[in-house]
Amino acid sequence: MVSVSPNAVKGSFRVLYPRTSFSGALRAHLMGMDGAVLDVPVEVQLTNGGELDITISNPSSGIFYLRLMDGKTSVVKKIIVQ
Repeated sequence: MVSVSPNAVKGSFRVLYPRTSFSGALRAHLMGMDGAVLDVPVEVQLTNGGELDITISNPSSGIFYLRLMDGKTSVVKKIIVQ
């Protein structure tokens, strides 16, 4: 199971995921409540322990969805930006 911590976020947060959740190149997109992909840079850094460090540049406050994709698997998590 993929989890986001902390949630609510202020721009940087960590995603914990099992190593078997994704294979290959990982992409991340931030989406609005309507599902539209926002033009917001999302930086993803992989760590050795099954964690992603994610930074959103200049986030607006609100409720968003983070979509992680690797070509075969897609996971969507709701995040709250303060």
